[in-house]
Amino acid sequence: MYVSSYLALSRQGFAGCDACNAEGFYFFLPPEETTHWSVWWWRCRNHTLVGVYYPLIMLDNLIGTGRPVASEPIWQLS
Repeated sequence: MYVSSYLALSRQGFAGCDACNAEGFYFFLPPEETTHWSVWWWRCRNHTLVGVYYPLIMLDNLIGTGRPVASEPIWQLS
């Protein structure tokens, strides 16, 4: 269950970041709106999953099939 959920979420994240031409990946794409609540909720969900799946992220990168976790986007850049 742990490995299969990681594979499903990470590959979905890979596809989303490919669509945005982003390196690395997010488990959840950043929200369209940048209200305090939406950004906070996105950070909590994404960073929690990075912590939970960290051993698999490292293993995935070690065997050459993974990607690094993307850094946080720059909010409200104009």
